[in-house]
Amino acid sequence: MSRETNITTADGLTLYQTIEQQSTGQYWNGAAFEPFAAAHWHNYALSLTKTVLSANVQANYSLDFPAAIATAGSYQVNVYIQCGSAAAPTDGPPQWAAQIDWTGTGESSAGPDNASGNGSVAITAESDPSGGLFARDSTGAPISGVTVTAYLASDYNQTPRLLDPVAATSTRDDGGWVGPMMLDPAVTYCFTYFKAGFNLAVITYTVPAS
Repeated sequence: MSRETNITTADGLTLYQTIEQQSTGQYWNGAAFEPFAAAHWHNYALSLTKTVLSANVQANYSLDFPAAIATAGSYQVNVYIQCGSAAAPTDGPPQWAAQIDWTGTGESSAGPDNASGNGSVAITAESDPSGGLFARDSTGAPISGVTVTAYLASDYNQTPRLLDPVAATSTRDDGGWVGPMMLDPAVTYCFTYFKAGFNLAVITYTVPAS
């Protein structure tokens, strides 16, 4: 294990990550995987180690993938900024997201087509003919490096909001997605688009029936 999570961003933040096993949708609680429970969020939160690069300006935040996870497979890692005195589900949406393809002892050098999620339908930014899934600014210019996270619309739109991501990717230079999200047919999702310096965008999208 060697700093599979490695982020350089602003100093002064408290970052933590959660790990979801994509084959089961269960969350790592520090000792084992379990079905998601919002009340256990504090157990899912794994604190990143901060190394200050320039005081009050820039820092590196990192964390090794847990050695106790010995099952090979794909894992969704979401990194959150802690907003209060303790990690909470309301800290979402995640500010960074990645899929780690794990061999049981280390990160695989190649993932399965860079896909994220457990569904049967591959959705990309190109899936919407209108181009509405591309990340663009107010002038229509593409935005790269945006974190795109998918939530069930029924979860995202409820009160209180349940931020249990089902897939995530980021954007290329043309604003399209780096990799597909594997989602379920005929299900409606909310896609959040986040990048520091831009307003959070939320797009609702229904996957075509297969």
